[in-house]
Amino acid sequence: MRVALANVQFHEGNNVFPPLGILYVAAALRAAGHDVHVYDGDPVVRPKLAAEIAWVNPDIVGFSFLTMTWERALRLVGQVRALLPGARLIAGGAHATADPAGTLRAFPVDAVVVGEGEETAVDLVRRLARGEP
Repeated sequence: MRVALANVQFHEGNNVFPPLGILYVAAALRAAGHDVHVYDGDPVVRPKLAAEIAWVNPDIVGFSFLTMTWERALRLVGQVRALLPGARLIAGGAHATADPAGTLRAFPVDAVVVGEGEETAVDLVRRLARGEP
């Protein structure tokens, strides 16, 4: 499956270090045979970030965000949902882990990954590829 993973920054270029969480998830998904594209940016400063994600036409889009970036993430998820209505959207990261029920209520996503996502993402994408719940 084609998967896009987006790390939502608070301000473009604020990451001194690469977003290791989604990079670990990307590596695990690639090892499982999936086509993975990673995005790292601030959707306010990069208003075309949703279009960049939609351009690769992913089957699944995962979003990783902190509590301090949840408003930016909500905006980006909504934009991606509008551009890719048939894609499965998944929330993860620190905020989704701290408040999974609230994230499901607030965000137009299909699932929330809690905690470390490498094994969960591989299992989830495998199940979705097979049409399983």
